[in-house]
Amino acid sequence: MTTLILPTTLFIINFTIAMTFPTPIHAYCSSSKSQQLCAVLHNLRLPIVLLLMVFSCALAATRVAFALEVTTGFSSELDGQIPKRTGETEFTCSDTVYLLMDVGGLEAGVHGVEVHWMGPRGNRQELTRFDATSTGDPLIVWAWMRLHPPEDTGLVRAFDPSLGMRNFIGEWDIRIFIDTKQVARDSFNVLC
Repeated sequence: MTTLILPTTLFIINFTIAMTFPTPIHAYCSSSKSQQLCAVLHNLRLPIVLLLMVFSCALAATRVAFALEVTTGFSSELDGQIPKRTGETEFTCSDTVYLLMDVGGLEAGVHGVEVHWMGPRGNRQELTRFDATSTGDPLIVWAWMRLHPPEDTGLVRAFDPSLGMRNFIGEWDIRIFIDTKQVARDSFNVLC
């Protein structure tokens, strides 16, 4: 709703300015020099109004983009059923990686959240999608990804924990989208 108020208000102001002088401005000028200047201003009236409208829409979009604040952190620990903020950035091949997101400036309503878990090879390894309901107050949401080895490798993994996990070892890139717009990015490392 807020995203529509500012451009609509500025459009109404610009439209009012454009329509204030429905007759040529030079009709209000008395001297020949001022008539020439008034004629030039009158001819530039529409481009100026259009430029103001474009600028007002761009300003509104910028305002909305800067209003949303997302802070991220990682953890492998739970406090009951809620991830505990530990500030970890390194995980083992058998950890569950929790991504915690503090979101401020989100308008009240239901918002689509996507977390793209990009593996060390640059490909998307996992995609987490869910809806988050905001009341307009700061919101804490989380997503998780369980790293798990291939089945039937238990005995051999006792000697080599990285068995079957080579594609997971390295730096992971996390991309967070809210309502299809990327709002944050973070990374962590998996070491075995």
